[in-house]
Amino acid sequence: MAYRGYLHRHMSSNEYAIFVVVCCSMVTTYILIAHSFRNKSDWKNSDREVQDGFATLSSLNESVQRNVKDTFVVSNETASDTLIDASHNGLLEGVLKKCPWIQRKRFTPNHFTSNRHGNALSTNSYKNHSIVFLHNHKSGGTTMKICLQRIIKARSLAPYYGLWDTNVAKAIETARVLEKRSRLYVTPYAFGMCDELDDPFCAYFTVLRDPYERVVSSYEYCKRSRPDPHCAASDARKLTLKEWAIHQGSYFFRQLQFNPSDICSDLTRRKKVVKLIREENYIGRKRNHPPCWFRHKLLLDNLLTKSEKRVLLQFMLDNLDKWFTVIGITEEYDTTLQLLQSVFKLPFYKYCSGLVEQQTQYNKKKATKIARMHNVNKLKEEIKDDPEVFNALYYDIMIYQKALEIFHVQKRVYFEEVMRSLKYAFPKH
Repeated sequence: MAYRGYLHRHMSSNEYAIFVVVCCSMVTTYILIAHSFRNKSDWKNSDREVQDGFATLSSLNESVQRNVKDTFVVSNETASDTLIDASHNGLLEGVLKKCPWIQRKRFTPNHFTSNRHGNALSTNSYKNHSIVFLHNHKSGGTTMKICLQRIIKARSLAPYYGLWDTNVAKAIETARVLEKRSRLYVTPYAFGMCDELDDPFCAYFTVLRDPYERVVSSYEYCKRSRPDPHCAASDARKLTLKEWAIHQGSYFFRQLQFNPSDICSDLTRRKKVVKLIREENYIGRKRNHPPCWFRHKLLLDNLLTKSEKRVLLQFMLDNLDKWFTVIGITEEYDTTLQLLQSVFKLPFYKYCSGLVEQQTQYNKKKATKIARMHNVNKLKEEIKDDPEVFNALYYDIMIYQKALEIFHVQKRVYFEEVMRSLKYAFPKH
């Protein structure tokens, strides 16, 4: 207890929570390794050590939960607060009439949060599911694609099917008629893919990042990589970070509203988007063919009022753990891989642990990496208290906060499952 008090005095809440999670992993690994070398005849003698290990893991797990609330504070408003009571003002009904596709029909609820109510699928039940990765830009998505490629090679699976900016509508139509479809789909335009495939055995997962850090990373990346569709709707070299943050806005909030077969179609571009582009101070590439995400942004900005967006946000927060079988967090990437491996029975953690560090562009020299982290933190400080930036990122901030709540429930349930499996493996004599 004295040691825990010392840590609290000398660590931030974020640092302490991360420290505890690392300890949880170390204790679990210790128990597994220690007993993998024991003969069956020694189990009785080791019983006390195993039980001590369980107690330690349980204590650390409880400590994680006590510190979760301190890990991400954005304002006095929390994701669990009721933003707007849609049942009283009928706004939600109006929003869903405008955007009926937002009522997703095909998805598999979160494995870990559903488990609390006793209605989760067994992990064996996911083996025939289509798996759709919703790639949130600059949140470890490229690393996840490399990870999936490793898994595909190791397991001799069909290549993942990608929906990219230039082929979204056409690719979806192709995917519908393929006799031998891939099991894996990867794209920033993925949400709604399960409905498009009309696949009752279809599961989404995603990885999210602190919205301020994500937009800083996006800004730095897009100053060097203009041809990337993510960067092509403006010129990061000519904008301040604040202007870039407002330009990008709540990117994931819009991803959850995506209508795959319509938004990026050429017909929608000709009939609706070209007119809006003429009215926009557009400095991006290909004025008459802007990237799909920016077309989506223009259409939604002209479709929904602020009040409607707020009520839609509440609808998303209420459904986030229903839509996504697993929600990952960039800041805890290896734990995310463990959760994915546990649910889908594919070797995410086995083949990809530590990969996010290896893929960091600035990781060639430790000093350079530290300098980059310092620069990201410095840029984040520049915008985090700016009210205009907060308003632009507000929806993503609230979604990220809710995602953190879900993530920590997933993590707790996962460790509880590990503890149960160890108890079955090493029963008390």
